[in-house]
Amino acid sequence: SAYDATRDTWIQTWTDNSGLVLRLSGGFQNQEMVLAGETTGADGSVTQHRVTWSVTENGGVRQQWDSKKETSDWTTVFDGRYRRPADND
Repeated sequence: SAYDATRDTWIQTWTDNSGLVLRLSGGFQNQEMVLAGETTGADGSVTQHRVTWSVTENGGVRQQWDSKKETSDWTTVFDGRYRRPADND
């Protein structure tokens, strides 16, 4: 993840072991960080991706990753919660 000052946008790049590369870009919308991008499968089909990070009530972060094929509705493929570890001191 990085901020691209020349484009005034946040970017993030994901890769996997099959050679798939997903480039996301975006920024803050309604107090959430929203990055979006798309991938093209070997068969030429396009999948849209949207990843949203939001602050939770307890001060943690929720990451929700939604995907959408060309002819389908948005589907949540990952919904994670992150929190700081308890202070053990």
